[in-house]
Amino acid sequence: MTPLEDAERIYEDALSRVELIRGQWEAEGEPVLLTGPRGGVQTHPLLRMLQSAEKHADKMREAVTRPRVGRPTEAVFDAIVAPSPAAQLRARERERA
Repeated sequence: MTPLEDAERIYEDALSRVELIRGQWEAEGEPVLLTGPRGGVQTHPLLRMLQSAEKHADKMREAVTRPRVGRPTEAVFDAIVAPSPAAQLRARERERA
């Protein structure tokens, strides 16, 4: 799986998470505020979760739709995991034998 495919999968998961939280929030009547344990007014936890999930989904959308410039990521990974010079030398010796 390429890094772009992985980002697309994570983005799809983020979107489904947003929809799940939004459905629960709407089922509870779209609450915005609640009274905390000490009597203070707080943002409803489902609304905070929805905001956080939407922010994450937006970041993932940007990662998926960002224009790609330069070498493909796979080219960098292939260069990183290329055989060491010693391994290349052993392979050449085996080919000669």
